Amino acid sequence: MRYYLNILTEKGILKDLDGEEFTDIYAAMVEAEQSARALMASELAAGRRLLPDWGIQIANSRGVVFDQVTFGELLRRDGSPVPAHMAARASEIVKRARASDEGARASVHELRRLRREVRQRLDKTHAELRTLLRLAATLAKLTN
Repeated sequence: MRYYLNILTEKGILKDLDGEEFTDIYAAMVEAEQSARALMASELAAGRRLLPDWGIQIANSRGVVFDQVTFGELLRRDGSPVPAHMAARASEIVKRARASDEGARASVHELRRLRREVRQRLDKTHAELRTLLRLAATLAKLTN
């Protein structure tokens, strides 16, 4: 869906005329928070003070506002790098990551087992070839 990240200032709203495609509102919110941080950094770099009501607003093409993040909210956070809306989904994400990790470990163990088996079979084949070469050499001596 296309979301528009409008900038909130004390003088009003600077509308995002282009918008951007996001997979869902959560992805748009993450981008809004990153944009707000970047805007905060540029304000500080320019020597201006941060106004707590400034921020980023997420809207659709009709101007319906879904969510917003302000400088004040970002400054009051407990320092957690995980946004609140994502923290609610954290246990589900952790479960999927662990399942994926366990699957990867099982695959690695299976690959190692197969590699050992291939090595054993190659060693056995080489030993049999050496035996055949010795027998062929012995047979060649007897026939000469």
